[in-house]
Amino acid sequence: MRDAARQLQEFPLDQVPSDKEWDKTTEELTKDDLETLKKLAEGHQERAAEAAREGEIPEAFEEAAAAILLWPKDHSWGLQTAAILKQVGPKSPEAELFFKQLSRRHGKKVQISIPRWFWPLVILLASVALGTVAMVLWHPGALGSGGLTRGLQGPRTLETTFDTQGVKTNIQVLQSRLLIFPETTVAELSAWVTFPEHRIELWEGTVSALDAQGQTLAHRDVTFRSSANGPLEAGQGIEVFQQFDAWPWFDRAASFQLTTTRILAKEAHPKDRKEWPVTGIETLTAGFNLKVWLEGSQWSDRFASKVHTLTLELENSGLKPFSELQFALVWRDGEKGRVLKTIQFRPVSAFRTALPPGGRLNWKQETVFNTEVFSWTPGAEPYPVLELVKWQ
Repeated sequence: MRDAARQLQEFPLDQVPSDKEWDKTTEELTKDDLETLKKLAEGHQERAAEAAREGEIPEAFEEAAAAILLWPKDHSWGLQTAAILKQVGPKSPEAELFFKQLSRRHGKKVQISIPRWFWPLVILLASVALGTVAMVLWHPGALGSGGLTRGLQGPRTLETTFDTQGVKTNIQVLQSRLLIFPETTVAELSAWVTFPEHRIELWEGTVSALDAQGQTLAHRDVTFRSSANGPLEAGQGIEVFQQFDAWPWFDRAASFQLTTTRILAKEAHPKDRKEWPVTGIETLTAGFNLKVWLEGSQWSDRFASKVHTLTLELENSGLKPFSELQFALVWRDGEKGRVLKTIQFRPVSAFRTALPPGGRLNWKQETVFNTEVFSWTPGAEPYPVLELVKWQ
């Protein structure tokens, strides 16, 4: 899903992706993924409205563009997002560029108004240009190695560093780059951050653009996870997406730095838990991977039965989402190893939420052994073997 989101945001704002481009970009997405994509777009729209209310004009239009690009095929969605920003007023440069691109996107002709000072300015610039050419012809080295011979270079990849105050993370940087367009220059950071071992109550920090000497060119305070949104469980992801107007310093930009200023994190798992081997996991193809953690294993008595309660955590440790996972819990005799009972269960399916990369899912499974049918000596209880039967 993250790859699709990244690809959608790479489309130009002034063009709606064709049906073929949309189908190709979203061909691997499930229904749940598409719903998540819409929620991401709604989040960008909400941040655009908030930024507009607080007078943060560049950020408002950045968030609005992301909202439209993530949900591009709904014409009314684009109009709704644009309507939110009408309150900013048409006189800001960001508003002029944004609404001009939307006009082209919706097939409207952009009217070009030529101010009265335009033609005198053209004559003046032409005179300067002719003088410069003459100077270069008579003195080829006058401009040095830079000057008019230097062209704009882009897109250009920027280095990225993350500081999370020692809290373990899995970070996938989707984009860290400088984009140079005819109308503007943008420094963009897009990443997906998961905390595999901690429950996150709050995460705040600063995103900075730095030059090669580590000096700050621009920075922004960001609340990556607010306590008002509730805790983020271990293994769940947070989207980090920030854009800066880089025109004043694009030629000096070298890296992004994310610095955590405040984080409330609690360990989510006991240190003595064990990874449980899974038969059949070798059938997973490139991009898919799975870990199963044994959280608890307990026998109890219930009427004329012995009941075993197994508590597991499934972790998607690969790069692709699982839309279906089906397992078989095979119980074997503790003395001779023969199969006593097989139970099938499906924790991930079309009727449940998909398991995204980095995602975790808790599962509790009870197995009942009727003591009139099954019996064993103390210390020789049956033991379970977990097999991966089907995945997608």
